Amino acid sequence: VLTRPGQLQATALIDVRFRYLPEITRPLKHNAEVKFFSGAAEANARVRLLADQELQPGAESWLQLRLEAPLALAQGDRYILRYPSPGETIGGGVIVNPHPARRWKRLQSAVIEQLELRAQGSPAERLAQAAQANEPIKRPNLQKQVGLSDVELRTAVAEALEGGLLVEFPDGGMMASGTYQQLQHRAKQELRAYHTAQPLQLGMLREELRSRLGLKAATFNVLLDGMADVVAQAGRLRMSDHEIRFTPAQTAKVEALMEALSAAPFTPPSYSESAQLVGEDVLRALIELGKIVQVHADVIFGRAAYEQMTAVVLQIIDGDGGITAGALRDRFSTSRKYAVSLLEHLDSIGITRREGDSRTRGPNA
Repeated sequence: VLTRPGQLQATALIDVRFRYLPEITRPLKHNAEVKFFSGAAEANARVRLLADQELQPGAESWLQLRLEAPLALAQGDRYILRYPSPGETIGGGVIVNPHPARRWKRLQSAVIEQLELRAQGSPAERLAQAAQANEPIKRPNLQKQVGLSDVELRTAVAEALEGGLLVEFPDGGMMASGTYQQLQHRAKQELRAYHTAQPLQLGMLREELRSRLGLKAATFNVLLDGMADVVAQAGRLRMSDHEIRFTPAQTAKVEALMEALSAAPFTPPSYSESAQLVGEDVLRALIELGKIVQVHADVIFGRAAYEQMTAVVLQIIDGDGGITAGALRDRFSTSRKYAVSLLEHLDSIGITRREGDSRTRGPNA
């Protein structure tokens, strides 16, 4: 076989359309041993009947052939099959897919439909079928699978994109539109199921959803960009119509907690005390909603107090060149625990930067 470098890859598994000669005196059985011939190449093979329990003489059907030795084959190549002993030519046909993704299950209507589309579909339709994997496929690999020339590939890709059969990714990769839409549908199903199971969570962690879908980060990001009804917030993903809603009993407890935080804004109840009052799931929801800020494992502030203390920290830094935990403690008549916890939190998010016992403005201030 003569071809351009890299144009063909040897294969040992092929999908074919087969016509069984009418003069043969016995049906073709699944897993029958045959000899395969295409061009000047030959190999022993095993027959897998994809659409039939057994194939009668004179019938046409779909086979998957397992070759004992890999051969350089392309879509559209013709072939014949022979029984090895006694030697007898039994039929032939056309190679429809020289590189099937896997060994197909038998008697599956979806498999047969894919093969028929590949055999009869336009080049654009064949490209879309070859791009049904959950990760985008680059044009050279598509070209190898479908067996198009460079000019044919350019034309087919343009037709597939214009006809909505393919989605093109920023890196040039291609994915079948049907697969792209199925992945988006799965993502939304996962989010809705999560909202049902965790109604007091703002949403699912972004990385958790990506992991559930089994996608690479770049593919996942493109998928999300195309879903206007999915919202990214605070490192989580949620459906746009999802809201955290408290029951009347929970609402009463939340109001009591917010009153306690307002009564002693700079020496508020601890995380553990607050969780005992409202329940940890409700407290986590308040933190995700931004009504409460957790600065340490057991230290929380109401949003207004947190913002006021942060603003004062920066004002003192700008006026005095720095601020210590003691100065912050005295400024708000609080305890060292609260002052240190706040400053260490501000250090961690880049608002302040520690220099010895003092803090100065950080890179994110």
